[in-house]
Order: sequence, then structure tokens, then C-alpha cells
Amino acid sequence: MEKDIDDTKPMVYLSEQVEYQFSGLFSTVEEELLLHSVNQSGSHEVLVKNIIGKYDFGKLVEINPYQLSGGQKVRLALMSAILFEPNSLLLDSCLEQLDEYWREFFLNEIEQNKLPIAEVFISDNRLDEYADLADAKRVVFPAASGAYSHPFLPPDIQNIDFKNLFSKIGSNLEIRSLDFSYNKRSRVFENFNVQLNCGEIYHMKGRNGAGKSTLAKILSGVLKINSGEILKDGKPYNPYKYPGEEVGYCFQNPDEQLFERIVEEEILRVKGNSILDSRRDQILQAFGLEKIKGFHPGDMPFVIRKRISIASTLAKDRSWYIFDEPTLGQDDKFTTFLIELFRKVTEAGKGIIVISHSSNFIYKLKSKNINIT
Repeated sequence: MEKDIDDTKPMVYLSEQVEYQFSGLFSTVEEELLLHSVNQSGSHEVLVKNIIGKYDFGKLVEINPYQLSGGQKVRLALMSAILFEPNSLLLDSCLEQLDEYWREFFLNEIEQNKLPIAEVFISDNRLDEYADLADAKRVVFPAASGAYSHPFLPPDIQNIDFKNLFSKIGSNLEIRSLDFSYNKRSRVFENFNVQLNCGEIYHMKGRNGAGKSTLAKILSGVLKINSGEILKDGKPYNPYKYPGEEVGYCFQNPDEQLFERIVEEEILRVKGNSILDSRRDQILQAFGLEKIKGFHPGDMPFVIRKRISIASTLAKDRSWYIFDEPTLGQDDKFTTFLIELFRKVTEAGKGIIVISHSSNFIYKLKSKNINIT
């Protein structure tokens, strides 16, 4: 069934970084939703209450939008767009951040013509693994040209000796009886236990908001646990006291970790150290970033900034690496490259933890599960 298009209504565009579509004017989810309902007639409070119930956001209405998990931010952005009732909605590589339940829920809303939006356009490299979309139009862009047209899967990655690229010996990690909460009202972990052995790839599996990124920040020393203990090779270890020493963490949003003025310094800042200089050059080579090594990272599109953040995380010699949604916005060739790269890194004695909602990627990765409930 076709819908009439109202030319007076605008298009809403949601990118991989949906938080940039938030107004920044309000401190709670509920207020953000009320703002986006202003174009509608009737009670705004009732409209917001209904959509909060439909998208199961009741426990999150008083939270600051920027404190939500990545998948929760996507749901909030979709809810805001629906309330705004634009003529067209363009979704650019943001659905991958939704867990399987909510992605299927929203795609069914499109297929069954339940959204008050005339047209929905989807540009996403993961579309083939989601669903057959009846009413959503796929957007296909021509291949990029210029300096970053081939930053993936160079043929000489096979020649890189990853065992000699790193000097730090991997350590096994264990979490015992972990308790953690951001406040007294919401406990994220209670008596959580997990054993992590170097030389393995793990997939941190769980619904949006379950605590996957929280656990990553605990292991990398960004957050301090409330109680319990973390062991390194059987001995007590406090990541919070030594942040980033044992575990490197690649954030879901690359802009949270890119600070240098040029790409090669972002990968590794070298000061007359031939070993580090060689490691940086090999990482640039492996990721196909040599042609843009003198560019400012901020001048790159999102997909390239994401690749730079992955490369810079890997360039630091750590026992463990955590990658949060590493395939976000990436094409199939780079995803294939990541699978091969992660295998080579673990063969070199390192451990890798991946947070991802891409079922095809995880299937091909052949990883072990860490279940976060």
C-alpha cells in the first residue's frame, strides 16, 4: 500500500552515530521524546507515553540520552523520528547496533507498514543478514574514489609476522563474584564470573543495555568494580589502578579515542624508537592506511575513522584487545580482513573480545561466547 507524501514534512537522517541527532537540550529521555512530538496534534504526553511503552523504555525515561548504551541510543533515535513524523527516514548503518530482537521488531514495523512515515530508505552493509524488506528501499552508493578507496585487505597481510610484531606475553584473566552498579537503583552485574584464556576469541553476547560495554570498561580500567576480584594469571589484579595496561579497548564511537593531528601519530606516536617505528608502519600497511597517514583523522569519513581506531588499539602491545562493534559501517571485504586479522593476533598469543550484533560476522569468527544477561 502506497502512502501519500507530504512535501511540507522534512527528511530525518540517522547515521552510525545516532547520538549526534539528539538535541542536547534536555537531560532526560522523556524530555527528548517530548521535543520530537511537537509537530503532532493532541496530547504530547500521551503520544510519548504510548511509544515509551511500545519500545520498552519505561525504565530509561529519567536517564540522560547520552548515558544510554549504543543500541538504546538507536532505539531512542528511532522513537524520536517516529514521533516527529517526517516525510522520509534515511537509516545509514545504524541498525547493526540493535540486538536481534529490536532489529527484527523495527524491520517488521517497516514491512507491515505500521510507521507514520511515507518512505524509509536503508543504507547498510549488513542488510542481507537482516531480513527481506518489502517497503524499505535499499540505497546503493557507487564505490568511493580517491585516497581511501582501498584501505582493506592488502595482499601482503600474509607476510606480516604478528608473533614478532608484539613483545608482551599474553596473560589469562578471570573475574570472580563481580558486582557493579552505576547507582544504587540499577545493578548491572551481580556475582558475575568468567574465565578468559589468551589465544582465544570471545564474543560478548547480550541484549542492548545488558552491560557489555560496561564489562569492557571494567576490564580495561575505565570503571572501578564495587566488589569481587579480577585475577591475572591467578594473581589479584586491579585494572582501574593501571588503565589500559593489560587490556586495550576500541570504543564503539571512534571519536571518543581519536586525538592526534595526523593518522600515523594516532596509530602510534614514535620518538626515535626503531621498534615502535616498525610496528607503526606494519599496522599502517596491514590496514591499508599508508596513503592517508599524513591526513587529520577528523577529516576522514566515519568508516575510515572506525578503521583508524581499530588499528590504533591494536598497535599498542597489550595482552587483550576488546573491539566494540568493529564492523559498524564496514563493507564485507573489511569484515573478512578483520576475521583473518583477529585469528592471526590470537595465534600470536593475544586474547580478543568482540562486541557485535552482526550474526554473519560472529558465525565466521568462530568465537566463544561470554553471555551477559
